[in-house]
Amino acid sequence: VELDRYHDFFQAELDRIGLDSVWAKRPRPESLDGCAVCWKKSKFELVANETLMFSDNAEGSRKDRLALVTLLRTRSSRQQLIFVSTHFARNPECRRQEVIRQRQGVQLMLRLKSFAIRHG
Repeated sequence: VELDRYHDFFQAELDRIGLDSVWAKRPRPESLDGCAVCWKKSKFELVANETLMFSDNAEGSRKDRLALVTLLRTRSSRQQLIFVSTHFARNPECRRQEVIRQRQGVQLMLRLKSFAIRHG
């Protein structure tokens, strides 16, 4: 989920209702929001997570977008599941943004593959 006020509001509220979570802030200093993955503490446990900062062009310059990749394990069957919360480029009417979103999608799939391999 995309959200702001994680540390000063949501983290404690989620904990209060039995949810655990991880959160990553967008890289631009003036951006207050980021991406979170939340789960029921009684059902899942955190195995690993990492943040991917998307590059908008071939030169690798960064924009203000990210993905949070999280590996959870069910407490009952020990099955592992990967969840992703992402913040892709917006403005669907802009062709340039569509190209950037496609590039971000490719970066995400490559990171997912390596993340899955590293964590079995």
